Amino acid sequence: MNYSYSPSSRAFYASELGAAPPDAIAIGDDLHAALVAGVNAGGTIAVVSGVPALTPAAQPPALLRLRGAVVAAASAVCAQILASVQPDATHQAAFAAA
Repeated sequence: MNYSYSPSSRAFYASELGAAPPDAIAIGDDLHAALVAGVNAGGTIAVVSGVPALTPAAQPPALLRLRGAVVAAASAVCAQILASVQPDATHQAAFAAA
């Protein structure tokens, strides 16, 4: 099947299914498959020197990765603390009443 990619609509078109926009660039089956797989993995398509090319998915900034690690560690510590706390009879009655 013959495909084309339109940068303006950011979409693929199969020639057998109808007309593509005027800015559509003809691509082969292999490039189409690679671009679709890359987009499904989080990448984006950019036109470089007139040819659609895959831009890999952006990595989160270091601060966001650090924040994620801190939140995960804090959650693990809280879970350990909550698992080790055994309320006494007075506290159990208060919790049951609430």
